[in-house]
Amino acid sequence: MEDQNANNMHTVFSVLSLIIGILGFIFCFIPCFGAYAIYAGIAGTVCGIIGVNMSQKAKAGIGMAVAGIVLSVLAGLIALWQINTLGNL
Repeated sequence: MEDQNANNMHTVFSVLSLIIGILGFIFCFIPCFGAYAIYAGIAGTVCGIIGVNMSQKAKAGIGMAVAGIVLSVLAGLIALWQINTLGNL
């Protein structure tokens, strides 16, 4: 049971990274809340990196985790742009 739990944790972190990345990417385009997407960008990137590391140890696919990292980084960069341009955080 413990072995199966450890094998599925990479999937949990990969899916979590992808969900946070998607939500952060959507929220970064909302004018009043866009600057707060930087927090989702940071959280999604951290979860994605953990997911990639765990997937490599489990010899599983890393595509979902990489997609989450990409979306999270994009959301964070757009949020940083909004913070610098609008100064609303």
